[in-house]
Amino acid sequence: MLIDSATIVSSDKIAGGTKLFIMYFRPDCEHCQLETRNIIKNLNQINSKILLLTPAPFGELKTFYKDFDLASYQRIMIGSDYDYSFLKKFKPKGVPYMAIYDSGKKLKKLYVGETDFQLVLKEIKS
Repeated sequence: MLIDSATIVSSDKIAGGTKLFIMYFRPDCEHCQLETRNIIKNLNQINSKILLLTPAPFGELKTFYKDFDLASYQRIMIGSDYDYSFLKKFKPKGVPYMAIYDSGKKLKKLYVGETDFQLVLKEIKS
């Protein structure tokens, strides 16, 4: 569920033909906060849709959204994994959990934990 608390996003609703970068995170995770700052800092180099997703309570999500002024970045979607569907399906072993998908919705690369963001950017660009 996106930050508007009304829009439900599923992989079926994300159009093909465009790359997708997903970061599963926890708002209180310092590494996730660092990666979020990296995303914002390098937004002009990221040629994909961006989805930030968390299992945290909606109040924490809203605080994170406000603290990082994410309303200013229309290319960044942020939402709640309110029913833990992402968690159940992908079983991330930690956060941040960053997945890069190609335009055909095939997984290109997966990163778990804080990662050199230049490596992430290189993968997104390829």
